[in-house]
Amino acid sequence: MTKTLKNFFDSFLSTTIYKYTLLFLVLINTLPFIKPVTEEANKVFLIWGIIILIKDFFTKKRLFKNKVHLLLWLFMAFYAITVIVNYKHNLFANIVVMGYCIINYFILYSYEEKGSPTTTSSQMKFINTVFICFSFLTGIFSIIIFFGNISFQYHSIWGTTDSIGTFDGRLWGINGNPNTCGIMSVISIAFSLMELFLKHYKKLFFRIFFIINIIIQYVVLGLTKSRGAQLALIAFIAITLMMGLYLKLIKTQKIKKFAVVLSILIGLLGGAAAYGAVEVSSPIINLVVIKLNQAHTPTEPP
Repeated sequence: MTKTLKNFFDSFLSTTIYKYTLLFLVLINTLPFIKPVTEEANKVFLIWGIIILIKDFFTKKRLFKNKVHLLLWLFMAFYAITVIVNYKHNLFANIVVMGYCIINYFILYSYEEKGSPTTTSSQMKFINTVFICFSFLTGIFSIIIFFGNISFQYHSIWGTTDSIGTFDGRLWGINGNPNTCGIMSVISIAFSLMELFLKHYKKLFFRIFFIINIIIQYVVLGLTKSRGAQLALIAFIAITLMMGLYLKLIKTQKIKKFAVVLSILIGLLGGAAAYGAVEVSSPIINLVVIKLNQAHTPTEPP
């Protein structure tokens, strides 16, 4: 009995279990007809996360040993400043959101610097794959909804009014919001590129699947017309190029001194190229959509 309880508490205080459960919660939170349930679950996660951080503080102290956490502390400092500056606008709610961010960010980035690379790779593979598969399905359904000219509102059992479909020419998909739909596509593209680069899967089938998913998500992103999501994609490409190039150049003795400058320049060029690709492809996607879907779409719901 004692051993069973110990195993239960070890699992309960495991950051890996927390991360996987949080992933599931985040994914279903993108579906409007389930979101009210997840909002209640967030309160449980807040308590759960606090307990894990307290345990870490008195045992491994990863919050203070991991160098990555210095960046998180800096980010949270700026976050706190924005909350204070905007104290007239829902101060309590902003403090609560900041609390959620602090707990989740530090747990998500908690790992042993000298830990097993295999364990880290396995966790990354699992999280990426689950997210990609989920977003692939929602992306397919959203495209079907768009070209099927399916748009409607419904009253959920939770007392909310949700929307699914296309409104004012923007794809809301099954996520009930064009911005949510767009950012899901961006994250899915990022994770697919990571899997193609890291080669967690050796079979050709998976590589083809990731490429197809990137194409689908890019189409969905174009249909949502979410400028914020498009900007996030551009920033991801620019920062990834900067970091990837820097890590390569820093190992080359002849140009080691110029690694930072060259990385920034290439990153900015990559970001500019991505911006150009978005600006060029968006009108093309819209033109194709106009030709394929001449039906009238409802106006945006209030």
